[in-house]
Amino acid sequence: MSPSPGADVGRGGPSLGADVAAASPTRRLRRKRLYGRVHSRALTRRRAALAADEVAHLMQDGDTRWIHRGAYDLVDLNPEAQLSAGLMPRSKSLYGSLNQQLQDPQSFASQLQKILAVRRAYDIAASRQTLVPDVEHPGLLIMVHELPAGKGTQITALNFGATPITETLHLPNIAPGPVVDIINERVEGDLTEDGAFTITLDAYEGLALRVVSSTPM
Repeated sequence: MSPSPGADVGRGGPSLGADVAAASPTRRLRRKRLYGRVHSRALTRRRAALAADEVAHLMQDGDTRWIHRGAYDLVDLNPEAQLSAGLMPRSKSLYGSLNQQLQDPQSFASQLQKILAVRRAYDIAASRQTLVPDVEHPGLLIMVHELPAGKGTQITALNFGATPITETLHLPNIAPGPVVDIINERVEGDLTEDGAFTITLDAYEGLALRVVSSTPM
């Protein structure tokens, strides 16, 4: 059997054999509006542990981390191979190869691709945090950011709790206007003249929003 070109990991090194690095704290996506509402339970289990007997020869010094260092063929160069070029056993993949995922718009990789495209379009990495308002629900986190180049105000809303939340936020000094889900470009409500906006989140959900104001404050 020819070896797989999947990633190998040396002793003591980080695990490089994941399908897609989990860039967002996401575990499950319950609505069809996928990644417009991003669940905040972690989607970190992107691989399965190897059987101990497959790497027993590497664990003789007591380092059991080898069970988490399986190989992956990320782009299906040799999908039938069970060993990598470095003779590491193939691990089971939860999401499938990148090739498979990118053909499915509902896959993890495709949805992550969409999130990163929106992040670039609004230059979110260069935004400036202006407000973390007080909220009533202990599981709710709201962060308000000023986008660069006059692109408006972005709001990140996260529900870390196991129950749905509906709460009216008070966001002063932001010009009123429709509040849009920037992933799916859907209106979620309106920010009023006095800075009130009512948000609804399911358990473990999040929203990335932008206030579409006609005039700056």
